[in-house]
Amino acid sequence: MKANCRLYCLEPSESNAIVIDNVVNDMRGLVAKHGVELSVEIGRLILDRLYGGDVQRWRYRGNKDISFRKLQHHPRLPFSAAHLSRAVMIYMLSRRKPELMLTRNLGPSHLHELAGLPEEEQDRIFDLAERECWSVKQIREVVGESRLKQRGKLTSIRRIVQILRLLDKWARDGSFTFAAEAFRGVELIELRELLAIARSSCHRLENLTRILALQVGEREHGDSLESATEGAVATSQH
Repeated sequence: MKANCRLYCLEPSESNAIVIDNVVNDMRGLVAKHGVELSVEIGRLILDRLYGGDVQRWRYRGNKDISFRKLQHHPRLPFSAAHLSRAVMIYMLSRRKPELMLTRNLGPSHLHELAGLPEEEQDRIFDLAERECWSVKQIREVVGESRLKQRGKLTSIRRIVQILRLLDKWARDGSFTFAAEAFRGVELIELRELLAIARSSCHRLENLTRILALQVGEREHGDSLESATEGAVATSQH
């Protein structure tokens, strides 16, 4: 009875430490594996034990999760902390691409270059690299080009944010009311053109609203999982 109480009546921080100790011990038992297989097994351990196998939670919390940070700083961790995030990425890639386990052309060094890219882009570059037997340098060059494109998308997003905030400012300070008075002197043909632009913009803003609402819902789902008690995760391992 006392043993059971010890197992199930732990403080969350204490039970979390036990889970992390167990993960480290299991990692140290992977000495017989190497290459891609080793990375896949490390990633599997992290995702299953620390994130309950929930891919969405990993996507939204990633290495910011408190359990992951504790794992990175564990004194008996047999791998570099930088390897952990990449291992999860390789494991998730292997779930989407089962042929990854059979590849003879690509190793962990190749696959590590894909870290941080959107999954669709990871899959695209993996397929090309596997088919054409790319070197690490070739993958790195293609990944660099992809990152530049991603930065361009981020710039576009920042512009959208600026426009939305400007529209909100205009609505709050009465600029639209002023515009209504100013439009009285505009020619009818130009008013029709402006009306068409306004309607088209409203339609696009409605689509943007739906996209943002979906993103917020997914993020809130991920955060709610993070707020679950760490003790529950530990109990599920016993």
